[in-house]
Amino acid sequence: MIFAIPSYNRYKTIFKHTISFLLKENTERNDIYIFVANQEQYDLYRDHIGDDFNIIIGKLGIANQRNFIRYYFNEFEEIIVLDDDILRFVSLNDTISFLDFCKEQFIICKEKDIHLWGAYPISFYLKQTETNNQLTFIIGSFYGLINSHDNDLDVSDKAECKEDIEMSILHFKKYGKIRRVNWCSLAKSKQKKGGLFDIDRNTVNHNSALYLKEKYPEYISKIYERKGYTEVKLRNLTSDVDKLQVEEKFETD
Repeated sequence: MIFAIPSYNRYKTIFKHTISFLLKENTERNDIYIFVANQEQYDLYRDHIGDDFNIIIGKLGIANQRNFIRYYFNEFEEIIVLDDDILRFVSLNDTISFLDFCKEQFIICKEKDIHLWGAYPISFYLKQTETNNQLTFIIGSFYGLINSHDNDLDVSDKAECKEDIEMSILHFKKYGKIRRVNWCSLAKSKQKKGGLFDIDRNTVNHNSALYLKEKYPEYISKIYERKGYTEVKLRNLTSDVDKLQVEEKFETD
């Protein structure tokens, strides 16, 4: 397994967060790749975390960076993509380690021909459920890929801030399957500097939601405002073999 961390302007905190988390979970240093936006960022990260980790100059913008990561690694590579502010693994199953959990998910995905898997997006509200053939949101802060270079899986920079929703839609559209394990998650830092906080997040987020609703009307039921933030609601879709089955009545409230 390879661990890819897209990061921007968090060169002072990435080591005490995600890197320290991975090392405590017995991840090999050579398996950790940090993807930065440009040479300036590369120099800052190298100065702060040293030469023990792979620092790769990728692309500016999280959507572009997610695409870059896919094309950087070989096809069929098992990749774990993590945010740069991870603190710990949270699970209702206290007998499994983070690395063993990830290995187990790739085994299951290969058996079921699933190419994208993820965890529950909220670390303090877990559920004893799993889904394999439903359209569900795979949050960008932690997901696993059986890698593909197919360009029909590329996310758009028009979906910036919500590119993980587009990623979920594209994988479901292509394969009819994505896997989400709702009994585990990763807890994150509450830091408000760096990453997506360095852009006009509310405006970009709102425009991204509008783009997704227009681009994928058959997969998105609505967009709505929640606490001043634009959210996207996915339709309730399941797959039966290769045929998508749409519920006769979509939620409209």
